[in-house]
Amino acid sequence: MVLENKSITNIARCLWKVRIKTNLSRFFSESPWQQKQINDRRVQQMKEAVKTYRRRRDMAALIIDDTLCEHAGDLFEYVARHYHHAEDRYPLSHNLVTSHYVCGQIRFPVDFLIYRRYEEQTRWEEFVKKLLPDRQIPKAKKARQQFHKEVAPLLLLDEEFRAAHEQFKTKITLAKILLEQAIDHNLSFEVVLSMGGIWRKNL
Repeated sequence: MVLENKSITNIARCLWKVRIKTNLSRFFSESPWQQKQINDRRVQQMKEAVKTYRRRRDMAALIIDDTLCEHAGDLFEYVARHYHHAEDRYPLSHNLVTSHYVCGQIRFPVDFLIYRRYEEQTRWEEFVKKLLPDRQIPKAKKARQQFHKEVAPLLLLDEEFRAAHEQFKTKITLAKILLEQAIDHNLSFEVVLSMGGIWRKNL
């Protein structure tokens, strides 16, 4: 979790007595993961481990933010070029929206969701070339945004594209899902610190 270089090779190199990267790769890719059940159990264990240290609900917060996990290759599922605000560039990466629980000295991650760019998730360029072969896709940002608006009604007439379009979720939508999941975990907090500011509710 703390490695900057999260390639299979580097993970295998840093693990004690596990140096054969093909074994580690098979474990990650072929094991019958039940991600939600595993995470639910982990959060429950964290709650039990720290229950004697927790403070009042009004002193606890859920932090929701997004971060980039950069990659050297493009074979990862859902990998794409995302904008890095601090460095003004578009690295090849996964964009994770994460939730983190904080109450005094208690701090632990709760969950995460992968944000997928609209163009990547809908295969937008592929459908533009397929359905509008005579139209040239602009490269400049503003011109591309305007082009998006112009061709959207035509692309949405295609059933396959429309299905992908309806599956798209903004980062704000993902943040709301993470908030609901934290509530489902029965985490006690009153403040949510997020990408969009501070929310205060009776949770």
